[in-house]
Amino acid sequence: MGKKSVYLGAIGNGAKMKLVVNMMLGCMTTTFSEAIGLCEKSGLKREEFFDVLGAGALQSPWYTIKGNAVNKELYKEEDVTFPMKHMQKDLRLALELGKEVNQSLTCAHETNELFLEAMK
Repeated sequence: MGKKSVYLGAIGNGAKMKLVVNMMLGCMTTTFSEAIGLCEKSGLKREEFFDVLGAGALQSPWYTIKGNAVNKELYKEEDVTFPMKHMQKDLRLALELGKEVNQSLTCAHETNELFLEAMK
């Protein structure tokens, strides 16, 4: 939940907005994970990546929270704040909404595929 209530009009718009925001969160999380892997495999330090990320235009509370979890290796089920199955459900529903309104969602589609693969 955010810190602010926003009136979005017609019934159902709140649910649509939640899907849009969670779709973006899923894509951000995937990109964040890939960036960490690229840093480490190319000889860069994870901690330095987090420092650079936090000091620039991409600074985000989500990246701070996830970066801290990665640094502390909080990977157990009880450490998870947004289970993968719920994120994938929202990605799937966002993709369905995209089809309804004829909006291409290429990144979200690929992210959904990655989530499906990871959950196998």
